[in-house]
Amino acid sequence: LINDAAKLIENDLDKDISLDYIAAKLGLSPCYLSSLFHKITGQNFMSYVTDLRLTKATHLLETTNYPVNKVASMVGYHNPPYFSTIFKKKYGFIPSKLRSINIIK
Repeated sequence: LINDAAKLIENDLDKDISLDYIAAKLGLSPCYLSSLFHKITGQNFMSYVTDLRLTKATHLLETTNYPVNKVASMVGYHNPPYFSTIFKKKYGFIPSKLRSINIIK
């Protein structure tokens, strides 16, 4: 079930993903999916989604010339300043710096 949930998340990464949405797609209760997700991955659902989004964003920033706001949208952040805030919180610098310092590998 968690593998199915992970595939759904990856396929819909650019959309507004919620626990309710994924649970409904899998025919599960949100509470059960949340509990199962934490038990199997060690993360809560939204932490998993955020980590996946930021991992994909770093890959896109390193391998493409898309502007930061396009990358943000491609990974589900439709508010570029919020994306920059989340990115900086995890990595310690804003996304536009990644291309110049290239320290995330």
